[in-house]
Amino acid sequence: MCRFTVLLLLVACTPTRVEFREQFSYEFCVRLRDCVGTSSMQENIGGVDGCVETLSEALYGEFSEAECPAYSGNAAANCLDGIEALSCSGVENFNLPGACDDVCL
Repeated sequence: MCRFTVLLLLVACTPTRVEFREQFSYEFCVRLRDCVGTSSMQENIGGVDGCVETLSEALYGEFSEAECPAYSGNAAANCLDGIEALSCSGVENFNLPGACDDVCL
């Protein structure tokens, strides 16, 4: 029973394709706001909400089963963790963590 519980917890922590796209957009946009400031972000792209909408639309097809037949939820979770830790230089230059390259193989 204990092994089953651990497996269930691991599965629950990995985002689905749709969850990843939404969480990726949100996490990246929050980091961008932290780096460039709220007023600059609001003025240029409509704040975090505008950024999330734009980025989500841009990524819409990227993680579909047709475009990404080998989606890795574990890599997606690691990618999201890495975005939270990105430096401002990394955010501004869209230098994503290496785990993001492994989300869709």
